[in-house]
Amino acid sequence: MNIIDDLINNIKPLDKESMKKAEERQNNIIKPKKALGVLENITIQLAGIYKTSNLTMPKKAIITFGSDNGVYEENVSKDNQSLTAIHFPNFVQNYSAIGSICEYTHTKMLAIDIGINSDKKLSDEIIDEKIAKSTKNITKTHSMSKEQAIKSIKTGIHYANKLIDEGYNLISLGEMGIANTTIATAIVSCITDKSPDEITGRGSGINDDILKNKINAIKKSLEINKPSKNDYMDILIKIGGFETGGMLGVILACCARNTPVILDGLITYSAAMLAKLITPITTDYLICSHKTREKAGNFALEYLNLTPPLNLDLCLGEGYGAVMYSQIIESSIYSYNTMKTFKQLNML
Repeated sequence: MNIIDDLINNIKPLDKESMKKAEERQNNIIKPKKALGVLENITIQLAGIYKTSNLTMPKKAIITFGSDNGVYEENVSKDNQSLTAIHFPNFVQNYSAIGSICEYTHTKMLAIDIGINSDKKLSDEIIDEKIAKSTKNITKTHSMSKEQAIKSIKTGIHYANKLIDEGYNLISLGEMGIANTTIATAIVSCITDKSPDEITGRGSGINDDILKNKINAIKKSLEINKPSKNDYMDILIKIGGFETGGMLGVILACCARNTPVILDGLITYSAAMLAKLITPITTDYLICSHKTREKAGNFALEYLNLTPPLNLDLCLGEGYGAVMYSQIIESSIYSYNTMKTFKQLNML
């Protein structure tokens, strides 16, 4: 656990002085104060994260995790679990949703098999860090062992650090896995004390019968495993996913190294919630791209105190929304740097 503990100890508050300077610039460039709204807030937040008000265009990457979940056995999804192994290799190709937007936005893609239910190597372009062929069925036992939970977090830490060492300084999160919205909703229910009846959504489009199975599976998992709502490791071990741990590791590494993380949908929110349990400071490093269609997402965002600026009715996963939003971030930085001040134009 030393590497995890060391990272946690290195997560510091945002640099207030840099944020103040960025806000002063925003207040003095040729526009009414606050006229650019969220775009101004982005630059101020980035100044605090990067610890400088001299912002440059970011070098972008996304880390996606593929992993299946054993609760699939409870008939909580309309899709066969084999779909993950079939589709995840498409992530790195420009004909997929995430592959196309990564190519368009010049975003480096890392696609990591951290727990896909397959015996074979998926492709040469998929990074093989498989911990097991899916997690266990949370309606019957713990999702994973403590050793597996630590390994999932360390995997995320390793690849985030690798990208940061290579100069990438704006990192998005994405994922794919059958039954992962069941896992994420269980985490949201545990931490917020909201009933699964109230917050469980339809994932990739399940019917009423499967939705009922999903709600019952989440209820049963919480009753059997009794995860502690304030203990991130207990939650991850008992009802989490390997992808949850991987994304948590990315968040921790990025926060410790002054790098912003762009969240995508519900699954990424659930990892962010575990990070907040570790230290609330982590939420200051997060940029929420869009509002997911999943019901549990509303309660996750409320807990995280994050308000996504976009509502595009997305319910895809993969990280598509996060990478797309990176273009808005770049636009905000470009305007921040390019616009002149009233004083420069003798308009005072």
